[in-house]
Amino acid sequence: MFFVLGFYAGLRTAEILRAEWEDINLDEGFLRVPVPKGITNGGRPRIVELEPLAVQWMRFFSSGQGGAVRSGRIVASAWKVTDWKRRHLQPLGLSWGNDAYHNVMRHTYATMHVAAFRNAASTALNLGHGHSSEILEKHYRGLARRLDGARYWSTAERHAVQP
Repeated sequence: MFFVLGFYAGLRTAEILRAEWEDINLDEGFLRVPVPKGITNGGRPRIVELEPLAVQWMRFFSSGQGGAVRSGRIVASAWKVTDWKRRHLQPLGLSWGNDAYHNVMRHTYATMHVAAFRNAASTALNLGHGHSSEILEKHYRGLARRLDGARYWSTAERHAVQP
């Protein structure tokens, strides 16, 4: 779930670690972030529209098949995330902690979402960028081609679980 919420919903690492199953409405296809970490939306709760792919993965995990229990926190412990990074990234010489790559999943989501769907306003709203897509335009638009964005989403769909 950690990666689904980061790469396919655009949540910050801290938001993922605080997310609870009660925040997700799979029937309507959205996730409520009650305490966003960013400062651009004034700290107000935000609603993240979920792509069908993210809903599909969340249904799989919420059914218990993916090892999760559908109550309380979605990611049970920050320690598990830290342990995963230690086991899988450190041996490769990769850093992903409290450094410039801390929210690499969110940045990937933003880049590929705006490239594939060409809707900066919608992407900015999901990211909680207040009432403007200015931040998105400044930092993400044009980093990936439309074909790259389409490939990102279609590759993930081909590897999605079939509940």
